[in-house]
Amino acid sequence: MEWRLERAFDQVLPHRRRLGCKTSGRDNHTHEFGGEADTYPYQARPPLRTREAVDFGILFKIERQRIPVMFVEIKPLPAINSLSARAEADSQMRQRFADFYDASSTIFTGISAFGKIVCKYELDKDDDNRITPEAVQNSINYVVDVAPRARWDLDLTTAEGAARVLNIFQTVKNVMLDEVARNCL
Repeated sequence: MEWRLERAFDQVLPHRRRLGCKTSGRDNHTHEFGGEADTYPYQARPPLRTREAVDFGILFKIERQRIPVMFVEIKPLPAINSLSARAEADSQMRQRFADFYDASSTIFTGISAFGKIVCKYELDKDDDNRITPEAVQNSINYVVDVAPRARWDLDLTTAEGAARVLNIFQTVKNVMLDEVARNCL
């Protein structure tokens, strides 16, 4: 079986290229691997005069047999203290599920990281397309923390956080193996 890690920026966000974004590094790099993954950071310079001008992040898409099984978005650690940065990260995670929906596995996992602090998102197509954690409704009359800081509760530098993240990766691997086995019957 083949695993792929893809820097998915141009596929997921083709509108940024139309807006005149510049990219650093090679575009849309894909690396196929048997057991270990190489990672290639990818960052875009959004056009000025848009809200995206302050949103520098890295997106990785992980595939198994050309089916997206997981994605990871990484933003700078200091941004975790910004209510608006967390709200934007939450919105982007939910949008990624829509972007990858048609090609993704039944259970599709996303990781939102602010530096070393991580939050797990999951789309379950068998449960009415439920995304967890649940969205918090915004208000036009009040400031609402739609992505509470407490959601990012995994610290990769602690033994507990690292173990929980490894468990997420193992779960993704097992779900995908089960799905491939079902499709082969």
